Amino acid sequence: MAVYLIGFTISLILIAITEKKRTALFVSASAVALLIPCLIAGLRAQNIGTDVMVYVKPLTQAAIMADDVGEYLNTYWFSSWRNLYVMDYDIGFSLLVYLTAKLTDSLAGVLFAVQVFMILPIFLALARTRKKFPVWLGMLVYYFLSFNCTLNMMRQWVAMGFLLLAFQLLTEKKLWLTLLITAIACLFHSTAVIALPLYLIYWVLLVLRGKQLVHNNFTIGAPMIMVIGLNLVAAAALFCLPLIVKVLSAIGLEKFNSYLVGNKLRLMVNQIVLRIPFFALLVLNWKDMNRQSKLAPFFMCMLLFDTVAAQLLSVDDMAFRIASYFSLYSILWLPRVCVASRQPLVRKLSTVFLVAYCVFYWYYNYVYSMRHGTYPYVFADIFIQ
Repeated sequence: MAVYLIGFTISLILIAITEKKRTALFVSASAVALLIPCLIAGLRAQNIGTDVMVYVKPLTQAAIMADDVGEYLNTYWFSSWRNLYVMDYDIGFSLLVYLTAKLTDSLAGVLFAVQVFMILPIFLALARTRKKFPVWLGMLVYYFLSFNCTLNMMRQWVAMGFLLLAFQLLTEKKLWLTLLITAIACLFHSTAVIALPLYLIYWVLLVLRGKQLVHNNFTIGAPMIMVIGLNLVAAAALFCLPLIVKVLSAIGLEKFNSYLVGNKLRLMVNQIVLRIPFFALLVLNWKDMNRQSKLAPFFMCMLLFDTVAAQLLSVDDMAFRIASYFSLYSILWLPRVCVASRQPLVRKLSTVFLVAYCVFYWYYNYVYSMRHGTYPYVFADIFIQ
């Protein structure tokens, strides 16, 4: 536990004390700060993060042994009563492993590079807003809510890192760059295509901004009507999983059906409870947040989507991967909501509350519940044995 906490703390301090300084100092300190979690990821034992043994180590071994890319892509190994080929995995991730393995000849080098590809776009997305919002707080959210998860869901988190940067660029009206980076994300995990309808939701909410529905003395903003409507549809979809499975199969996306079949759907109260503090922060600061940021309705929508999608955990434990695409945006919006208030005391209390809850969340999920198989942390040999 100490490895994570000490590493996170040093990294956050370096970012916090330099993010308002001149750019050269901030970049230099940030490079050191990001090196720390990348080393934690790279120097971990092979059993830290369940997917390491599932596909990262076999891919690395295949890359080291192969004479060229063609031979590498056609390499296979036996697992779960079937042969798995390198080409079965997303090409972006497979090539990242190949190039890194050839350069470093080690699993540690691959794991280090994978974390670099996750954390760098996330940091860049936050750094683009450093004049307005605390970068260190966004990185704290990443470290305590998601870092341990990234040691397991490596392919998806590389894609998600790029998607966060793509969304930030979208808010800056850089559409073609957004689409390019989204395409890169899809090369690492095909499910990243889910970002496209989310971009559409973001655009529609922008169009509706400022419009209101007035009935007698009751007034509600058009964006919130859309947010509520979308989430009612999402909740209703939970009760139509067999139909959704058939539709996905019909359009060639049956590989996603594994998240939607299994146990009977039931209410996951614990998943709602875990998100209540985030709802509290957003609701209590909503007036100021909505006044300052055009993104407020979109962030509320993503938090609600995340809560709804988390109910699929009752169907299959792997369904949290779907919810992750919505919880990803918390890295952007939680720092913003903490500094939204006009009152300094409220801003300080919101920040202290968020830090305390993130630490609790990390302990509960990754230490106490031992999710993703990342605790206790164990150092590993550098080279594959």
